[in-house]
Amino acid sequence: MALVDPTASHLDPGMDGESGVLASVFGVLPNANCPKHGQNTPEDTKRCLRKVIGHHRDYVKISLPDAKGNRLPTEWWKTAIAFFYAIFNLVLTTVVITVVHERVPEKENSPPLPDKFFDYIDRVKWAFTVTEINGMLLVGIWVIQWLFLRYKSIAGRRFFFLIGTLYLYRCVTMYITTLPVPGNHFTCAPKLYGDSHAKMQRVLTLISGGGLSITGSHLMCGDFLYSGHTVMLTLTYLFIKEYSPRTFWWYHLMCWLLAAVGVALRCSPNNYLTNTWWNPVFNFFERNVQTQVPCSFCWPITWPPACLKNSCKKYSAVQSLREE
Repeated sequence: MALVDPTASHLDPGMDGESGVLASVFGVLPNANCPKHGQNTPEDTKRCLRKVIGHHRDYVKISLPDAKGNRLPTEWWKTAIAFFYAIFNLVLTTVVITVVHERVPEKENSPPLPDKFFDYIDRVKWAFTVTEINGMLLVGIWVIQWLFLRYKSIAGRRFFFLIGTLYLYRCVTMYITTLPVPGNHFTCAPKLYGDSHAKMQRVLTLISGGGLSITGSHLMCGDFLYSGHTVMLTLTYLFIKEYSPRTFWWYHLMCWLLAAVGVALRCSPNNYLTNTWWNPVFNFFERNVQTQVPCSFCWPITWPPACLKNSCKKYSAVQSLREE
């Protein structure tokens, strides 16, 4: 905090360094109560200034930010909230899939929509399996990388919030718009027609198998708008790239290829974000994060305790643009 006299308009150019600092900070004019610099010693001038300062009361309080405050608080409790938010929406997705499955029209009544890609490219039977394997690899790579991040709580709650919100939107879109099956090769589980107990069993089967076809847990249709596999492939790659050194181009390229192959095989001056419903939730999670999260890593266990500080400085496209 500094105290400044708003009436102070000039200072005596004859003052030495410390006297000038005292006069400039406290706004004390070299008036008749203090001798001129040439008429007395600098020590007498300083002593006189301190005496005048003790009687000077016309101060303006200026609040300065605390430079010692933690600009990147961990706040694990917020990360836990974001985690349960993501889990809730993932479970909600399985419930909505079960409900929408009962509304999917039969292939005989509503044939698959025309698709130019599949008009020229034959279906590859093992493509969907590759997509799910790539997705599991990317998720595994991101989890390992996340464990070694120094600020894993901030990166974790960002990931959980985005995953939860995207799957919530997925629930809304596929419930509102029920598309026919994308191909005649699809085999959909039989409809249950109001059997609540059997529907609950399907929800639990989906959850236990992670909603993957390779685990045999996903035999239902209707969850085509939009693809949950594409969400996981894209988002995990973006987080892997954002929270790793830019010099690891080979690492980024490998993860990009995993995501791109999976997606291709699967799919053959105003801030308008302030008007969205999720903006207050996002601000709640990010309120105390006052700077860009640095790309630094540390051991996920207590030994060895030394963290790899400043392991990289330029690690994202956003940061590189700002520095340029």
